[in-house]
Amino acid sequence: MFTLKSIFHVVFVPLVMLGSGCGDDSVVRNITTEYLPMWPQHGFNARQTGNPNSSNVSMNPVIEGVPDWSYSFPAGGYTDGSEFCVDSKGDIYFISEEISGSSLYKFSPEGIVIWKKDSIVATNFSAISLNRKEDRIYFVSMKNGLSGLWLHCVDSSGNFIWSRDSAYFTQKVVARGDGNLCCFIGNKLSCLSPDGKTIWAKEKYGFMEGSRPALDNQDNLYFATFTGIAKTDKDGNLKWSKAFSGRPLGITIDGYGNAYFIPYDNNTLYSITPDGNLRWTASGSNSFCIPVIGKDNRIYMTYFKDSIYIAALDTSGKTIWKTRSFTQFGNTVGPEGMLLDDYGNLYYIASHYGIYAESLDQNGNLRWTSGMLLNAETLSFPVLLPQGRLLICPKRGFKIQAVR
Repeated sequence: MFTLKSIFHVVFVPLVMLGSGCGDDSVVRNITTEYLPMWPQHGFNARQTGNPNSSNVSMNPVIEGVPDWSYSFPAGGYTDGSEFCVDSKGDIYFISEEISGSSLYKFSPEGIVIWKKDSIVATNFSAISLNRKEDRIYFVSMKNGLSGLWLHCVDSSGNFIWSRDSAYFTQKVVARGDGNLCCFIGNKLSCLSPDGKTIWAKEKYGFMEGSRPALDNQDNLYFATFTGIAKTDKDGNLKWSKAFSGRPLGITIDGYGNAYFIPYDNNTLYSITPDGNLRWTASGSNSFCIPVIGKDNRIYMTYFKDSIYIAALDTSGKTIWKTRSFTQFGNTVGPEGMLLDDYGNLYYIASHYGIYAESLDQNGNLRWTSGMLLNAETLSFPVLLPQGRLLICPKRGFKIQAVR
């Protein structure tokens, strides 16, 4: 059984910026807001809904950066862990992957268990998505009494509505604005109706499990392959597939339709046009930190050039600002799991014999640092609650910790 971090052997070395327009010292003072990006970005929005058309709610800042409530799961062994999914009220969905028996939980914003469903068998990374009405959630797991891997639809009260077999374990379902779902079923890219019926099924196109697909404003689908990324139209027809020296964890799309991603294999940030043509590259990038993009089309990511630092870039790859070194964490990977609130504040975690969290404002100034929150290492992305809370969980998901 693989994990997102163990399947790839990554060696980080100091690298230099590549391509034109990527110099460290250039400063961009005027950033256009005429072309708004897909917001929130699918898979990278602060609530991790998996739905770029999810209910609009203000994501308030985390003010103090101090530990708030926590929830500990039953003692025992745990596998890789789940990714959070939060609705517009701040209710939280999470799969506790205890080896003796996994459970699907729904928590209130205050960390109170609303309901818990047992008899779920999840032994690797599990992503959860939410439909637009927020009355259905989608995830892949095994289930007691059923063989193979299943895509499940569960309502907001915890009732199983439907299940489809021959799913892929570590995929995140894309919930489109029309209510239909894009996912991989039976070795094919498939579009399912809200009741789980197949609308169309195409080829797999080299889909890499463990990646997070992205939608653009025309419902074109971008997803990672074993050698790069691919793009299909809304009907699943392949528009192009490009090799870019490796397998990215996720893809970000700006307001001009340009895509950004960092392959595991070479730790280089790539920027490509909507047609899949290379625009520019920036080497020394942290492949575990998927680039995020603000409403002003600023791109935020982690570099390993000279030292570990976070940088804000414009869409041409020029540096707007960069932070100080993050070596105070003793961290050899750097900040990851970046999130943005509605005020442009940036949040991220880092781990080195424990999980830490920090926040910067939109100009790169430190807002707060939270000391060791959990004596564990990272895997799952953190998430923000509309109530101004940051929520984290370690790789072995024995505990949830909120930060206010």
